[in-house]
Amino acid sequence: MASNTEEAAVDMSPFFILYKDGSINRLRPDVNAPLCDDPQAPVRSKDVVIQPETGVSARLFLPKITDPNRKLPLVIYIHGGAFCIGSPRSIFFHSFISTLVEKANFIAVSVDYRLAPEHPFSATYEDSWAAFQWNDPLKKGAMDYYEGLKKSEWKGEVDIMETKGEGHCFHFFNPMSEKAVTIVDKLVGFLKQGY
Repeated sequence: MASNTEEAAVDMSPFFILYKDGSINRLRPDVNAPLCDDPQAPVRSKDVVIQPETGVSARLFLPKITDPNRKLPLVIYIHGGAFCIGSPRSIFFHSFISTLVEKANFIAVSVDYRLAPEHPFSATYEDSWAAFQWNDPLKKGAMDYYEGLKKSEWKGEVDIMETKGEGHCFHFFNPMSEKAVTIVDKLVGFLKQGY
């Protein structure tokens, strides 16, 4: 933690202050959500290391399995936070992804990329790409799904949704508001289309 006598180079209050000497004072530590390994829970979660040399990891989310023969879609989720705050362990991101996984019945891999300013912005892209290339049993399934979708000549729709009068990430801070519920329902509808 930096002293008050050091001069700030970048003040990103209430999140962090970067001082001219390169030290950083993170003002708001994440409140981490606990993992869930209960097979009866609506969503189970597990942390895994993707790249030991860089420390890149991910939080996996698995819906309750009712049909062991059914294939589930895989979504790689890269959290927001302007590349400098947040993680999949954050209570906000964890709760949001758990809600989507439970309602839309898919597997989520939420990437825990390295944050700026401790790391260059390029680390976010490198870490996210590492998650896509992850050498794990999930990789083959994800690549097979990708190839199958390409061969199917899928001509899906692109949609945008504006939530007027709301701030950035409002749906994390007030997940039961009418507009936040609408966002979740729209994402669930998109993720469930076609199956």
